[in-house]
This record gives sequence, C-alpha cells and structure tokens, in this order.
Amino acid sequence: MEVKTLFSRNEQGTRHATWLELFYDLAFVVALTEISRRATGNLTMMGLFQSVFLFLPVVWAWMGHTFYSTRFDTDDYLHRILTLLQMLFALGLALTVHGALEELSVGFGLSYLSVRLILLALYTRARLRIPEVHGITTLYLSGFTLGVLIWTASFFVSPPLRFALWGISLAADLITPWLGIRLLSQNPVDTRHLPERFGLFTIVLLGEHFLTSTNVLDNIVWSPLDILTAVASFCLVALMWWLYFLYLQEWEGNRCIRGGQPFAYLHLLLWMGMLGNIISVEYLLPRGGDDIPLIVRGMLFGSVALWLFILAALDHTLRDSEKRRAQLSLGVAGLTLLLGFLMVQAPGFACVLSLITILFFHVSAQERWIHGRTQSMDVKVKANPAQ
Repeated sequence: MEVKTLFSRNEQGTRHATWLELFYDLAFVVALTEISRRATGNLTMMGLFQSVFLFLPVVWAWMGHTFYSTRFDTDDYLHRILTLLQMLFALGLALTVHGALEELSVGFGLSYLSVRLILLALYTRARLRIPEVHGITTLYLSGFTLGVLIWTASFFVSPPLRFALWGISLAADLITPWLGIRLLSQNPVDTRHLPERFGLFTIVLLGEHFLTSTNVLDNIVWSPLDILTAVASFCLVALMWWLYFLYLQEWEGNRCIRGGQPFAYLHLLLWMGMLGNIISVEYLLPRGGDDIPLIVRGMLFGSVALWLFILAALDHTLRDSEKRRAQLSLGVAGLTLLLGFLMVQAPGFACVLSLITILFFHVSAQERWIHGRTQSMDVKVKANPAQ
C-alpha cells in the first residue's frame, strides 16, 4: 500500500531523510546534553527519575515530527517554516530543561506546548489537503489535542501538581497511536524512511558520549588510567553502534513495521538505556581506578543489558524467522546483568573492559551469523537460478 503524502512525491519504501530533517535533529542535541548533565549532577534515584521524566517530552517532541514527516512531508515552503519554528522552540526546551522542575518550569512548559501546537497545525494541513487520510488525522488531532489541553491546564496550577498534569498529558499522547493501531497498520509508515530516521537519532545519542567525554577530559589532569578509560569508553560506544546497525540493516524495508508503534516505543526504551550509559560513563572517566557507587554500576551494566534486550525484542517483533539471533542477545543481556552483580568491588576501568569483551564476542557472533546466512542464500540462488 502506498503511503499518501500531500503531493505524493515518493513511493513507499524509497524515501530518505531530507536535509531539513537532518538539520532538525541538531536542535535536540543540546537538550539531550543538558539532560545528561542534570542527571550527572544529581546521581540519586530521584535525580534519575527526574531526568527520565524530562527525557520523555524532549524525545516525544522529536518523534511527533518524525512520524508526521514519514507520511506527509513535502519539504515545501510552508512545511519548512513550520519545522524551523519547531526547531526554535526545541532550542527553548534545551535552554530551560536544566531548571524545568524548578524555577524554569513555565519556560519549559511553554516551549513544549509550542512544539505540539505546531504539530497540530501540520496535521490540520494534511487533513485539509488529503481527504483519504481523514481517519489518521482525526486520530492524531483528537488524541494530541487532548494532550495539549491537559498540558495547558498545568500553567494554572503550581508544582508538583503541574508536573502531574505533564505526566497525564504525555500519557494521553503515548496512548493515542495504540488506540488506532489497526487503522495505522492499514496505512503503514515508510518502511525505509522511518528506520533511517530512528537510526540517525540513535547516532545523535551515541554522539552525546563523545561530547560528554570531551567535556569531562577537558577539565581534568590526564593520568594513564584516565586515557585508558577514555579509550575503553570509546570502544564500548563503537561496539554498541556496530551491534545496533547490524540489526537495523535487517529491519529497513520490513513490512512488519506497519504503523510503527512497537518499533518506536521500543526505541524509546533503547534510548533511555543509552542515556543511562552516557551518565555512567561521564561519571567514570575521571575515576577509572576507583570503586564506583552502586547506582553508577547499575546504570553502566543495566544500560548495556537493556540495549541488548531491546534489540532482541525489536528483532523478534520485526522478523518472522531466525529467532536464534534474538535469543543470543537475550542470553548476552542476562550475562551482562550477572557480571554487574559479580563485579561489585571492581574499579570503573575493569567494568568497562568487561563490557567491551562481552560486546566484542557478541558482535563477532552476529557477523558470522549474517555471513553464514548470506552464503546460504547465495547457494540457494545458484541452485535455482530461475527464481
């Protein structure tokens, strides 16, 4: 089924990210950096909960535009103006997120509300221009308008009730796509464009590692152990990138993506794990030889285990056969958690090195699996050239 766009410029499965979309992603880099800094400065369970709570609206703002664009992007004059306005308010999120639960809650709330109002304007435009997609636009406009109204009501109350209304608003938004899962599956997203956009945003998050690492190393006197810890942290990020894109290349063009709900929501958990990894590595870099607090160790091993678990869940959801690869990732995720419990007294550098070892062998196993499957397919093609 062809995905309808305002001007139907592209056929389903052939689209790629536009230059505007790549530019759009940059507006969220600053916000993500500020969230990781906030979490690092308050390494408590409450501090981490607050960081995740602020992470959700920032990422949901990005997802809202991405899902709109994969169906209705025209990259014309009006679309560009509205997208650039969204970017402006996304920068407002970045400027206020460090105090979003304190003195800057109004500024953060207004920035997010503006992003969502522009998204409603975009969906209204699609509704007016394409009668065939009234079902989709009605679903999104109804659910997201409810979320906007609840968020607007939060300005008339004081914290902590304001933040409770933010949570209810986000819940209304998050539930909306699931209420129309059958309708959205019958009108699927672009199965190459959406994975590409999510892959690019994953690279943005992985790039946060380098940004935070350079900021930390710029403010300390380097020791040999600090250098080794920095190199090990880079290797950890590189292996996580390698593993993710081994999976992503299998998902692109997969019709099982359909409306995109499982794909998107599992990525939301994947990125939360990535945030925990950024925070833990940022703490470890100047302390590679020290024992690390329990909460940091939990984030370090837990984030890698969550990364592996979500990759397995995505692969299981999007592939109808070859479940052994997902099972292998689940087994490695369990081993990672076990290792976290066993290395209670280990210094930070040793913890990172153990994770590198696990991921290296896992990536090697995945590469061998893909190579073996490719060879098997080549043999079948040669044996049945008519096919």
